[in-house]
Amino acid sequence: MTTVFFAAASLTRPAPTRSPSRVSGTLVGMAMALVLTACQSTETRAPDPETPTAGRPAVTLMSPTELQTALDGEDSVLINVCTSPRSGEIANTDMAIAYNTLEQAADQLPADKDARIVLYCISGGMSATAGETLTAMGYTNVLDLAGGTQAWRKAGLPIGERTQ
Repeated sequence: MTTVFFAAASLTRPAPTRSPSRVSGTLVGMAMALVLTACQSTETRAPDPETPTAGRPAVTLMSPTELQTALDGEDSVLINVCTSPRSGEIANTDMAIAYNTLEQAADQLPADKDARIVLYCISGGMSATAGETLTAMGYTNVLDLAGGTQAWRKAGLPIGERTQ
């Protein structure tokens, strides 16, 4: 009986090398695309019909100038839901309640579930969560400052130090 041995050549190619500048350029491009996608906003946050929030009213996003005009005209409850003291405070803020304690602070919220409630935080993330919480609690007229106090400042609107 004869044994035959075969020498196999490597079937894999060495990985191509990329210059560091090409790799960093690709990473920067991917990071920019991610940031731009994350920063896109819509006029309202409507519930996805496939989620348990279906049937709840949407939270309406407002630009800083739209919000300033709305605050001048209609009766609203303005709530800073940010947990950071560096968020600043929009004039005539009615109360500060951390976004993650709204359910525990229900006694501080309007009894009228149709009351106009305006939320803000630093960038919009906490107020988005707070809006979802309030609609889950049955509130039907919830507005959110798109971009938070960062957008408010960028629009050149006055903001003071947080007092609450």
